[in-house]
Amino acid sequence: MQATRLLALCLMAACYSTPQPDCGFVCGPSGECPADYQCGADKRCHLNGTPSSLVCAVDAPPPLDAKVFLDARVGEMVPPVVVSIDPADGATDVARTTTITVTFDETVQNVSTATFLVEIASNAVTGMVDQLTSDTYRFTPGATLAPNEVVTVSLTGGITDLSSNSLAAVSFSFETGS
Repeated sequence: MQATRLLALCLMAACYSTPQPDCGFVCGPSGECPADYQCGADKRCHLNGTPSSLVCAVDAPPPLDAKVFLDARVGEMVPPVVVSIDPADGATDVARTTTITVTFDETVQNVSTATFLVEIASNAVTGMVDQLTSDTYRFTPGATLAPNEVVTVSLTGGITDLSSNSLAAVSFSFETGS
């Protein structure tokens, strides 16, 4: 009975259309969606031409051609993945007052200075980590970074998604300007 109510509610909210759902199924790890769909800001595949304001709260069944991109995320077995970093890996002449921003492919937890490590010449850079959105975090150094130094950022497996799947350790670096 609850499933019938959810389906009726979703139908009224335009979460399904015949023959393909407008949105509701999870994008692939790198934002992949089947043909005629695009990955939206809500990390769900949206049928091309549907309004960007459409947000579906439940997973819709994917269209038949979606089998190729779907992964174990449906069963919440896939660990989170870093999808963007700023400054970019290998960047040079980065402002010494920069902050470091990391975005994941899903909501994560346990992001702190113990799991979001920043170092120069193997020495920890002090600072603070704050959450910008459920999947984006920023490290702000406690002082201006040293000139012409390689800054190494390491994200540890202590970072998990809401199903406790651990991030595979990630490391990147950039060089500060003078």
